[in-house]
Amino acid sequence: MYEIRVRIGIQAPPGRVFDAISDHERFFRGHGVTRCQVTRPGKDDRNGLGAVREIDVAGNHFVEEVVRFERPRRFDYIVRSVTRGRRRLPMQHELGWLELSEQGGSTYVEWRSRFRITIPIVGSVLERVMGPRMASAFDRLLQQARDDLERAREAA
Repeated sequence: MYEIRVRIGIQAPPGRVFDAISDHERFFRGHGVTRCQVTRPGKDDRNGLGAVREIDVAGNHFVEEVVRFERPRRFDYIVRSVTRGRRRLPMQHELGWLELSEQGGSTYVEWRSRFRITIPIVGSVLERVMGPRMASAFDRLLQQARDDLERAREAA
């Protein structure tokens, strides 16, 4: 099992940061993402518990479900499937989560994700190749959210 871990500080209150990163369709843009759509709204919040989002990035199609939603501190998701073209990729996703904490006037977001490539013998090698690429993509998305939030703060 490979675990990605990315952490970033954002100078904005936790509620604003949570709203920005849990708005799936606005958060997942650029950096190779060609589409993100909530295909099933959550129970109490469009992006909340039970929401299903579909993300197209770098030729891959991800179907993810929000399985925990605790505004403004944390939400968890599971990648239900990854396909490329019509072929399902051999990935087992244990859990992904974004957790927020407040320290010294900043909100820190930690994004973690655990997955396994289920190809015998070479799966662990592929995890070590894909993991850093995915971590870099997560980091770029969080930097984009940080830049948007801090720019909005300065304009206010």
